[in-house]
Amino acid sequence: MSAENIDDLLKIWAANAAASGNEPHFLNHSDLYDTIDAIPIGGVSWQHFEMSYDGPQPETNVLP
Repeated sequence: MSAENIDDLLKIWAANAAASGNEPHFLNHSDLYDTIDAIPIGGVSWQHFEMSYDGPQPETNVLP
């Protein structure tokens, strides 16, 4: 996933966290990368997933 796409996803996650009165886990892709790099466990194969949403959306104030 590109850094730009990670930032977009983190913005959505942050909006959801804010709506619940919580703070986001990561500020941006650099913060996420730094957190991953700080994990002391090595030798684990990288895995990935893809997701999309095609359900109903509000008519106004739609998040990008």
